[in-house]
Amino acid sequence: MNHPIDRSIGPYIHRTDLRLSAFLQKRIQPYELTTEQWRVLSHLSEQEAGITQKELAHKLYKDQTSVARILDKMLKKELIERHCHPEDGRACLLFISEKGRLLREGLIPVVVEVLDQSLKGITDEEVHELKRILDKIYQNLE
Repeated sequence: MNHPIDRSIGPYIHRTDLRLSAFLQKRIQPYELTTEQWRVLSHLSEQEAGITQKELAHKLYKDQTSVARILDKMLKKELIERHCHPEDGRACLLFISEKGRLLREGLIPVVVEVLDQSLKGITDEEVHELKRILDKIYQNLE
């Protein structure tokens, strides 16, 4: 029987995300970093002027409470810095620290290796098409 539910791609996306995250976590574990912390370092490294916790949560597709827990651990490890917002005293800006920047730079080859492994046998055109399709699905659900 061909049922519309048979067309579901959610389980495929979910299992792939889980496997990719686990594969990356295994590779960065020796550096005492989680995949979520890696994502924070990557986003903060792109922000010269800093970013608020709310903005970071939006970029990570996570709620602010989850992001706060991640940030607290990273602050204790001195991988990031928190400074008062110059225009809004209620907000703080987050920055990658020098220690965090050095760790991120050292991990780039590891992350590239993981990405290369995950995309082995897949052409650049196929990657582009996959991203296009996933973006379209995401937009369909707004």
